[in-house]
Amino acid sequence: MTASATHTGALLATGARARSVLMEGIASGLLGALAVALWFFLRDLLEGQPLHTPGALGQSLAALLEGRAARAAAPGDSFPGSLVFIYSVVHGLAFVAAGIGGALVLDFGRRNPGWELYAVLFLATLGMWFTFLGMMLVGVIFEAVTIVDILIAHLLAALAMGAYFWRRHPEVIGGV
Repeated sequence: MTASATHTGALLATGARARSVLMEGIASGLLGALAVALWFFLRDLLEGQPLHTPGALGQSLAALLEGRAARAAAPGDSFPGSLVFIYSVVHGLAFVAAGIGGALVLDFGRRNPGWELYAVLFLATLGMWFTFLGMMLVGVIFEAVTIVDILIAHLLAALAMGAYFWRRHPEVIGGV
């Protein structure tokens, strides 16, 4: 085998691993986003206001992007489907980004024995940071949901994403 063939094989293996990590990140992020969306959908449904939370958050996001002050949504407010859709896309993309970050950290832990604990601690810290950010942005500025709702939603997202990663990488998470 020539040096060129060895180099090409290494690049193909690296490319396949990168695709695998990317796909795992996308899948875990979508699972986390779905867990949060389902929680708020059920909560809104029980309050008789289906899709109120993503509509209120979409309205606030649109206001911020337009340079206007976001106003708190009142119970009973209705929102156009476009605001629900736009917020859902942004929400999904944020979770996909977090999922890709998590997949990269777990891949690093898998390839570097002894770093498993650091990978899991980093993911836990990242989850707490996202929860804190959610509390600040959603709970304080937009007043669309309660802090308890945010904690429950992020716990469900962490469980969904963690379960997915655990099934995909038991050697990393089990090695902690």
